[in-house]
Amino acid sequence: MLITFSFVQATLLEAAGVFQATDQGAANQVWGSPATWSNPPSAANFNEPMPIGMGARAIGMGEAFAGLADDLSGVWYNPAGLTTMNKNEVDWMGGDRYTDAPYLGFLSASYMLQNRMVFAVSYERPWHPTGFYPDVVSGQYPGFDDKFSGTQPLTIPGTQGVTKIPFNTITDTAVQSFLEGAYREYINPPFQENAAVFTYATPLSPDQDLSFGINIKYLFNDGLYAVNDQVISDVAGWGVDLGVQYRQPLGRFGKDFSVGLDVRDAVGEVRFNSGISSGEEVTLSPVSTLGLAWRTTDIMSHSELNLTTDFIYINDPAFDDDEDKRLYLGAEMWFMDGLLAPRAGYRMFFDRLLSGPTIGFSFKYLVGLDYAYMFPQENEGGTNWITTSFRWGGIVEAPVLPDVEVSIDPPIFAPRNGEYTTFSLSADAPDGIDRWTLSIIDKNSMVVKSYQDRGDPPAQIIWGGEDKTYRLLPDGEYTFLMTATDHKGNSSSTAVQTLRLYTPPTQPKEEDKIDALHKMIKTEQDQEEGAEDKVTTGVADQLKLVSKRQAANTTLPDYPKAPEAPQALTPLADARAAAGSFSYPRVDDVPFAKSQVLVGADGKKTYSVTFETQQDSPKGILMDVADVIRSAANDVGDSVARYDVTAKYGTRQLRVVAPAEAAFSLSRGFTTREQFLDTSAVTLDGNPISPSY
Repeated sequence: MLITFSFVQATLLEAAGVFQATDQGAANQVWGSPATWSNPPSAANFNEPMPIGMGARAIGMGEAFAGLADDLSGVWYNPAGLTTMNKNEVDWMGGDRYTDAPYLGFLSASYMLQNRMVFAVSYERPWHPTGFYPDVVSGQYPGFDDKFSGTQPLTIPGTQGVTKIPFNTITDTAVQSFLEGAYREYINPPFQENAAVFTYATPLSPDQDLSFGINIKYLFNDGLYAVNDQVISDVAGWGVDLGVQYRQPLGRFGKDFSVGLDVRDAVGEVRFNSGISSGEEVTLSPVSTLGLAWRTTDIMSHSELNLTTDFIYINDPAFDDDEDKRLYLGAEMWFMDGLLAPRAGYRMFFDRLLSGPTIGFSFKYLVGLDYAYMFPQENEGGTNWITTSFRWGGIVEAPVLPDVEVSIDPPIFAPRNGEYTTFSLSADAPDGIDRWTLSIIDKNSMVVKSYQDRGDPPAQIIWGGEDKTYRLLPDGEYTFLMTATDHKGNSSSTAVQTLRLYTPPTQPKEEDKIDALHKMIKTEQDQEEGAEDKVTTGVADQLKLVSKRQAANTTLPDYPKAPEAPQALTPLADARAAAGSFSYPRVDDVPFAKSQVLVGADGKKTYSVTFETQQDSPKGILMDVADVIRSAANDVGDSVARYDVTAKYGTRQLRVVAPAEAAFSLSRGFTTREQFLDTSAVTLDGNPISPSY
């Protein structure tokens, strides 16, 4: 990074070309300002803005954690995220860079109230990587003579005290190697500041999706900061970090999406109480982070995938345009309901060859263990990090179970007669529905048919009585229920309900008539025109009725008795009647005054029926007409082009004209009577009307 600093009045050089005699002074000149050849304040090497953060889990995700921040690492990355924890927690973090007392980089404890308000206290000892070596000031530096073993004095090419050159253009490897060590010791040491932190986080909205967090920090110099000939021995100050986070629950597209904003050192300053900067107060440089996180449980059962990204801006003039912006990426996958998680990340530095990946894993059972490995980057070798955690107590709240409903209409139907039933489904949950299942169970408690999917269920499912292999189930009673699970894993089910498959009994079938039926069907297929003539000449004068309707607009009993077969219209119909193919479930008293096949002006044939109805409601009459057409279509089929049925009641006539294709679909159960009538031409006394149900 390009470091430019103002004079420290108490330590101005006496004249140009006069160098500090101490190692610290010489280092300040090497990385100072060529315009003034001044020493930068020693504050330059205290609290450098971008050390490695706290928590092995976050490091394993490339430090992309501000949008998630759902454990105690949030103290560093975004304190607002602490409200998403569910338990009290204690964390300890160390690594292979912490080789001296107190052998840790982070120690924190939190306590959560039932309203998700969180309090935490922490000790932070961040480790600063080397980073990018800044440009150096040309000239000779006798101040290093006591340590530099190369040609004396240490010389950087260029015009002395006037020009600056990129560090990597120094060709003398001895000079370059020595300056690397001097930079690490005097300008950007590994351990600089320590912090004692008090954290407060609280939800801001009733649904607890918006939260706020604040850190109040007391800063002081690390124990290693005052050794190795450094002139600074006593630094103290304060700082404040601010964070906000918003979570948006999702439905079919994941568990939730969150946005986090953290400003570290939003305000604060430190004071140097000794050394060349004694008495100086320095304002801390803010670091702003915008984080995004997406969580989903849709990948597989009992798992959770987290994808994160952070964009960082460092508001420090010591960082040039190539270094004051960073992009971090991270991902982790929790398995076995949060027991085990691998993760990976990438830390990207714009226009600098300092970027690199990270990996890690977590294991949580009684205590938590997080491990991370940071591949070589920022002019450092690979580093190892480890965090142990213990959780207890915390939020005690009853889960909000999904609201699940299912109903069936009709509950009794005859799949073998082409009938079907409709399930009406609904499921709702505050966190969205993750998955649902509708199960149909037989008397042996075996699931014979099930429907299931991810996300919200459909409003309706039409079932024709088939099993998992699409074969019709035997008649009998079955039970059904629906289960739904939300994105938090909470499940609920409906009460067990009953349905019945029932095929009305038919008249006894005689083997010879069944054989005749097969023969007649084959004849009809081979001689369509002849079959049509037979239909025309063989129409019966009257269909036998099943039973007398006792009163108008009465409903059918649950288990209707078998109707008698009407008089056959053709020899084919006679055979079908013997086989029990006729069924008039709603036409109880329908004397047919006239039934014939007519040829229209277009040359196409029309099957025409006129009958007297005992119904006195339009809906009942329409249902009677639909039943007559359905029964007729079972025998006449598509040998005619259309069906024309007129129902007389009193002095009025209601007429329905429908194409043969619609009548055939109705007879096979592909459409309901209501759907069939919607596609037909309906008139009342010759005036077109729209059927109303």
